[in-house]
Amino acid sequence: MTNTQSPLDKQSLSWATPLIEALARGETVQTRPNGKSMDPVIPPKSLVTIVPASPATLSTKDVVLVTCKDNVYLHRIGAIVGFEYVVWFRIENASGRGNGWVTGDKIHGVVTRVEP
Repeated sequence: MTNTQSPLDKQSLSWATPLIEALARGETVQTRPNGKSMDPVIPPKSLVTIVPASPATLSTKDVVLVTCKDNVYLHRIGAIVGFEYVVWFRIENASGRGNGWVTGDKIHGVVTRVEP
């Protein structure tokens, strides 16, 4: 990826691009994730409602749509740490396996509802 490319240009992110763009416009979105990494918190193919995120209101255990290391995840916040005027969020799956640390600008939305 060149410096002029957006992270959303990466083909592996294509499933999330419309969601991220809608959240950036302040819209609420819904999706049905296929993966098992958040089971049992989010069983596969559940209908998930996501609203735009405000980093100041996020807390541990919130499930978020996040870009972490050039991948997009629907994973939870495992820890929040402030360091030199920057707040960092640890992203992890349901079993606690970490994906990495991100700043609030990488968190696109927060899950508000999970339905069968």
